[in-house]
Amino acid sequence: MTTIPLTGAIIYGPGNNANGIDKTPNGKTLIIVQTNVGGTNVSKLFTVDRRTGVTREIVLNQAVTNGDGILLDGRRTLYVVENRDNKVAVVRLDRRLTAGTVVAELTDPDFDVPTTIDEFGHRLYAVNARFGTVQNPGTAEYWAAQFSKVRGR
Repeated sequence: MTTIPLTGAIIYGPGNNANGIDKTPNGKTLIIVQTNVGGTNVSKLFTVDRRTGVTREIVLNQAVTNGDGILLDGRRTLYVVENRDNKVAVVRLDRRLTAGTVVAELTDPDFDVPTTIDEFGHRLYAVNARFGTVQNPGTAEYWAAQFSKVRGR
């Protein structure tokens, strides 16, 4: 394992900083979400040069909040889990990965503070952390919510 310090546009604050992570299809660039920007629930997205650690902000047309797990589907569709909001933002990225447009917000009755996301075939799966659930060993239930990808974006 190699540690690469993050530099550039990202500014660290108290709490969760670099959180969800995925890579572009060619593996040259990473995309991360910074959960707490300036003590608020607003999140920022960044590209990271995997060799140097230099970050560059992806400017969005609207805020995403409580960003957690992310999934890059192809080169330009990014799913951002907004954990405590029980939704997943669908972000269409520009070709240079410098800007993005939130094109949809997915919700599902099975969401209970989803934290991470992955895909299998044409379906998405989010694991529920259920923050705030009383933790009685052997009695608390956890599950992954299954839902559809956004088509035609």
